[in-house]
Amino acid sequence: MLSMDLPRTVLVQQVKDLFDSKANLCLIDVRQDWEFELCHIEGSFHLPLDQLPQRLTEIPENTPLFTLCHHGIRSGYAAAFLKNAGFKDVSNIKGGIDAWAKQINPTLKTY
Repeated sequence: MLSMDLPRTVLVQQVKDLFDSKANLCLIDVRQDWEFELCHIEGSFHLPLDQLPQRLTEIPENTPLFTLCHHGIRSGYAAAFLKNAGFKDVSNIKGGIDAWAKQINPTLKTY
């Protein structure tokens, strides 16, 4: 039987607080190119979900990872994939960029 080490889910405000404290973290935006171009969080690392398996070596190993997509579904898959690939500190951002735009930065475009 396959065991899955599921990632944590965090709220956008928790990630914003970490950003504000200058914490060492990697925010991985797994949305498609057109979505990232429309709006994104400054300082995020764009790594589309379909490229994740081929680009694992680009992800820092000893840094807390936070995955983000539009609403949190794709990034949940990405976070689970990263946990099962051996990354230790992985969290999925609940509500994705949509929640970030509504709760943190209303100047971001929504779609």
